[in-house]
Amino acid sequence: MSDSALAATIGLTTAQVSVLSVLANAGPSAQAKVAAELKIRAAAVTPMVTRLLARGLITRTRDQQDSRMWILELTPWGSEMVSRSRAPFAKVNEVIDAALDPDEIEKLAGMLARLSNAFGEHEINQVDE
Repeated sequence: MSDSALAATIGLTTAQVSVLSVLANAGPSAQAKVAAELKIRAAAVTPMVTRLLARGLITRTRDQQDSRMWILELTPWGSEMVSRSRAPFAKVNEVIDAALDPDEIEKLAGMLARLSNAFGEHEINQVDE
């Protein structure tokens, strides 16, 4: 799904929805943990977090055990945006299911995982526009 299609539907980028989805699945999490889950550098999460905070989709508080760390948590509005993002992603899955048989989907998933791992092994700057 292109960022423009997602932005037109719910006003968020795929990267921003990824951050929200991590929090929806894991619950309140350290900002560094979110970055690790997304396999991006912690510094790359900061601009996304800033935008999500400004829109009232997440909260950020200092970790009580380690004041150097930030804990991110979805707001009710952030949870709503995660729910709204499901329909556009479901449409993408429908197109994939119609175009590829289950064996092809499995092969594609394997190849994409290998590419993801390869990119994870190289330092590449992440951009959130």
